[in-house]
Amino acid sequence: MEMDDTLAKKHIDRWTKAWNDHNIKEVISLYSENISFSSPKIKLLYPNRTSATITNKRDLEEYFCAGLKKFPMLRFMPIEYFFKNQKVIFEYSATPDNKIKWSVIEKFEFNNDELIEKSTVYYGKEDLTT
Repeated sequence: MEMDDTLAKKHIDRWTKAWNDHNIKEVISLYSENISFSSPKIKLLYPNRTSATITNKRDLEEYFCAGLKKFPMLRFMPIEYFFKNQKVIFEYSATPDNKIKWSVIEKFEFNNDELIEKSTVYYGKEDLTT
């Protein structure tokens, strides 16, 4: 698979819509069975974990469901993306409730089946919305 702007945009739109619809089955369908998902929020949600990386879809789905349970109003707003080779860098804001806004950069790496096989999430500034 060769990543191009059409595929990158399609992925971003589908990923964002699935998350904003809180459709975890659709979100998880975008990921490879051999996923490597890293986020500092993993250790916040699961403080007893020794790693901030999830390496299978079952645990990833559990993590996403736990996140939505904790933040039932979670919404993502795309800002910008760019692609190179099999990678998409996606900047978006996340509003977990009506008081907080997170600045997020996520790097997706795709396999030949157009599924995410590696995702790394970086959080920037947290703003309070008023």
